[in-house]
Amino acid sequence: MAYQPAPPIEHNRCIAPAPVRVSAVRLAGGGTVTLEPGAVMRCAMALAMADWVRDAVAPTARDKLKAPLSGLRIADSYSCRTRDHLAGAKLSEHARANAVDIGAFEVGEGRWIAVNDAAAAAFLVTVRDRGCRYFNTVLGPGSDRWHTDNLHLDLEPRGPHHDGKYCH
Repeated sequence: MAYQPAPPIEHNRCIAPAPVRVSAVRLAGGGTVTLEPGAVMRCAMALAMADWVRDAVAPTARDKLKAPLSGLRIADSYSCRTRDHLAGAKLSEHARANAVDIGAFEVGEGRWIAVNDAAAAAFLVTVRDRGCRYFNTVLGPGSDRWHTDNLHLDLEPRGPHHDGKYCH
């Protein structure tokens, strides 16, 4: 993983004492997946994302799309805000640098697959489902009106009725 330390975050209720800015994930068999733009997150989130990219997304791209994974378009990482930007809502995991939203996947040289691209449904469903192995929350198109164009991933443990996870 290519990353650099980011300044500690302490703004209003938004706190992350030692975040990192991740710019790329190195794949086990060679190659690099670039994050555009780089994403600010806590170390645990960065490690989970790197594992998911390396062990789930890259192999699925090769299998389902017959092309190497080369990039992720980051729709959001750290941002000091409430859930879904709603006034009075709970603090978002983005505000804790504990979440990332993916807008698209790049395969090959410049071919971008949006997370709501029906033509790549087999790839998108597989990487979303496999995300539940690495993250406690996985939301995307069909979950709600706030995730029609992004795949939200975070590490916040969910209630016991969801076995600690919420994958929708």
